[in-house]
Amino acid sequence: LLDAFGELERSGAPEAARRARLDDLVRRVGTRAGDGDGPTDASSADALLDRPTVATYNSFADAIVREHAVRAGRDAEAAVLSEPAAWLLMRRVVLASDDPRLETREEALRTIVDGALRIARDSVDNRVDLDELASFAAGFADVRERPSQRKGVTVYKDVADAAARVGGLEVLVALAGEYRDRKRRLGVIDFSDQVAGAFEVVRGHPAVVDELRDPYRAVLPDEYQDTSVLQTELLAAAFAGTAVMAVGDPHQSIYGWRGASAGNLGGFADAFAGRTETGAPASGGDCARFS
Repeated sequence: LLDAFGELERSGAPEAARRARLDDLVRRVGTRAGDGDGPTDASSADALLDRPTVATYNSFADAIVREHAVRAGRDAEAAVLSEPAAWLLMRRVVLASDDPRLETREEALRTIVDGALRIARDSVDNRVDLDELASFAAGFADVRERPSQRKGVTVYKDVADAAARVGGLEVLVALAGEYRDRKRRLGVIDFSDQVAGAFEVVRGHPAVVDELRDPYRAVLPDEYQDTSVLQTELLAAAFAGTAVMAVGDPHQSIYGWRGASAGNLGGFADAFAGRTETGAPASGGDCARFS
């Protein structure tokens, strides 16, 4: 069936041909399980009125969090910070900080705010522990002590500059942690928190997964190259092992700055194949590609 639709797309078939193929599909398999060839009953006629549910990744996640907030220990009515509001909150965190390490940084205030806010969001989108991230700077510091291959040069300028920039990671991580705590005290969240909250709910409560799967025969993630690691894990936790078809183009990945990874396309089959009780990929999890 998908091969037939793929051929229609590649050949540039007119709209009439596509509609004819869809009509044939409805006649043969129906609009719901149990329909198909045979007399048309009231239930199949009503099914023709069903509309697909269309949502962004964040609005889908937000609906889960608001309905099941208590399960994750979250406030269902928490306000979502806009981009300017999030930036201003981080600016307040930076200005209120008495961390002496800030005094040694040469970057402008705006640069520090931008960097701390990006770390705060990317750590959530990629499920990175802030303490682990802060420890990376200490591990990188010894790069300045490594021997040079050029006589008379102790440390290459590029290496010294990189070490200086990475050296600021610890204080930025500390600011990101304070930003996270400040949001909790104020009862607000930002966009990355929506997906993180939904993932907590879905991962920890199988009953929620059953509720999410029940209404949908198929799930079609669009612009898959722009999904973040956390968005992918949320969708996989909810729908792995079911009928999922993603559409994406790695050459159109434009949201890397907010955690998106075109590499998700290559890992699609593994993410959504489903797992057995031992954790191995479920049988029948083959993934077809269409281009």
